[in-house]
Amino acid sequence: MNGVLHNRIAFTAAAAAMWAGFFAWAGWLVVCEARYQQDYVGHVAKLGGMDEYRLGTVVNWKEKRKVIFFGWSLPEPDFRWSSGRQATIGIRLSETPDKSGLYSLRMRLATTAGRQSIGASVNGVALGTIVAAGPSELWIPIPGSALVKGPNRFVFQFPGAVRPGTGDVRELAIALKDVTLLEGGPRTQIP
Repeated sequence: MNGVLHNRIAFTAAAAAMWAGFFAWAGWLVVCEARYQQDYVGHVAKLGGMDEYRLGTVVNWKEKRKVIFFGWSLPEPDFRWSSGRQATIGIRLSETPDKSGLYSLRMRLATTAGRQSIGASVNGVALGTIVAAGPSELWIPIPGSALVKGPNRFVFQFPGAVRPGTGDVRELAIALKDVTLLEGGPRTQIP
């Protein structure tokens, strides 16, 4: 009986060590993925694979040079779905932002996968959370101190991303039509 108990304890300890190793590895992958998204935008901008963005320019879901879409599905006929629980939009700002000014990121959505709570940050500065459901126009205020001339990384968190259940294995949250970075606070329309 003592040998059986000893074997169970050894097996339990081995299983616990295996699971601990797995969770450490999975956590490392999540950290690496987030870091890769951050570094990717900067590297592409430095290599010249990204045009400079001028404030007020409307960029649609198919754009390939003015922004970088990372964590997004390929373009569909009218929009581009976020794919997973995090997505990044990289913008290479052509002008030096007024550090004491206020800016806004306007995102027009074709739809959402149900009601979505969207966390937003730029260059590591948390901007808050906004809720969207269905076709929406989102306005996210941004302090000028969070922006830089050159590559800027807008990161969106989608804790409510879902698989649509139609055989599509992607985790979807928002279907983006276009995005615009503007000087000034949130508005109801682009000037």
